[in-house]
Amino acid sequence: MPAIGSRIARCFLVGGLTLAWGFFELDVVINALITTRLLEMFCGQIIGLMLLHRNRPDMFRPWKMPLYPLPCLLALAGWLYVYLSSQWLYVLIGAVTLVSGVAAFLAWSWLRGTWPFRRGGGN
Repeated sequence: MPAIGSRIARCFLVGGLTLAWGFFELDVVINALITTRLLEMFCGQIIGLMLLHRNRPDMFRPWKMPLYPLPCLLALAGWLYVYLSSQWLYVLIGAVTLVSGVAAFLAWSWLRGTWPFRRGGGN
């Protein structure tokens, strides 16, 4: 039964967010989504790749990146420039979305007792 409750909660969340975004012009919504994607997806992937490379050097990688980490740093600088050169409203929306997503993840993890709040031993 908990699965049904979480599905209902997700439906209310998506419906509420859709209702909230409905009060904005379509171009504002599109620009906010693109700007948010820059920070959360593109920059997040670059940082994630660099953390994976540093924290798991033993992991098999069938690919090589010439001049690593220079391409990552250049790409990160480029994406951050595009993000920070956006209008302040979109930058704010992207930052608020990122912070609220991290807070939601941490709350969900704490309630379920999963990483980073794992109860007991093990991974």
